[in-house]
Amino acid sequence: MYWAILAVSCALLTTGTYAYSEHLGKKEVSSKLKSDSETASDLLEQTNARYNNALLIQEVGQATSSMLNTDQLLSHIMDVLQRRLDFDRGTIMLADEERLHLEYAKGFGYNPELEDFVKQTTFHLDKEGSLGPLVVAFKEQRPFLIDNIDKIEGDVTPRTLQFMKMLGIKSFMCVPIIYEGVSEGVLAVENLQTKRLSQSDISLLMGIAPQIGISMNNARAYQRIRQSEERFRSLGENAPDIIYTLDADGAFNYVNPAWENILGYEKEKVIGRYFIDFVRREDIGRFERYLNQVKNNKETITGFTGVLLTRDGKERLFNMSCSPNFGSTGEVIGAIGTIKDITELERHVEVLEAALQSTIDAMAVIVESKDPYT
Repeated sequence: MYWAILAVSCALLTTGTYAYSEHLGKKEVSSKLKSDSETASDLLEQTNARYNNALLIQEVGQATSSMLNTDQLLSHIMDVLQRRLDFDRGTIMLADEERLHLEYAKGFGYNPELEDFVKQTTFHLDKEGSLGPLVVAFKEQRPFLIDNIDKIEGDVTPRTLQFMKMLGIKSFMCVPIIYEGVSEGVLAVENLQTKRLSQSDISLLMGIAPQIGISMNNARAYQRIRQSEERFRSLGENAPDIIYTLDADGAFNYVNPAWENILGYEKEKVIGRYFIDFVRREDIGRFERYLNQVKNNKETITGFTGVLLTRDGKERLFNMSCSPNFGSTGEVIGAIGTIKDITELERHVEVLEAALQSTIDAMAVIVESKDPYT
């Protein structure tokens, strides 16, 4: 009987031990599966974040290389940031022309009332001791990363803290927008809840901000060129003298209406033709030398006279000037000049010279007739 009880006890112990071991094994497998699942989830999340960041940089890069309207450019960048970054709001603040204030330029995530409030808020750049993160980022050209604004309560002015709390900001980052060493503005993103931010977030924004600075200055340069061209054309369209531009090969790419008024050629039949197409054959070499001096030596030639042929084959005399036209990198891309019709003036001079010569001859005759020794 004793041995039977002992055998049963051993069997139960063995079964229990096996069951417990089985339980531990399943628990370990379950725990490992859970850990692997969490690791896979983290890896997937990181992969998605990297993919999103890559798309963000690509889309911003495409916009900055193709858009030459500042307002459209900034709107597009804000749209990309909103779609690709996990932030509730974003803002671009730019310095005004006098560089005395930071002003709202574009943003996302604001309701109309808040956006109006931000538009009416300016940050002083001309005040000593300004402690606001946006101003400091602009002046000192360094980024800010705050994952909880309660931590900076003693480091900013009450006005700045009140501004943040009024907007409901809990965490934010801002980086300076710099072009050729000069601060142009600030790019900021923010969340309405406390969120742990990382150095990689700052690095991403620091990579985007210079592209914004470059593209804004490209857009401004393009606008200045457009305005300059418009002023030039406005002047040219109303000028009584011929104004022209040539490409690098010496072909016309612009003539003002005075060309047709004086020489009779329609503008459409001049563009693309060469300057020497409108001169006498014996003058071609001289004009080619002038154009080569302008193109190769970057010389400005003024006050030279030459004959151009009208549409009906008549010759007219002109006083001409020609200067090199430079591209954005300093290379000669053509020439620009004026042509003044002096045909009638020359005829008047010839008449006056003839009249003067007649007067001189007449005076000589009178003097000779009164000379007692002749």
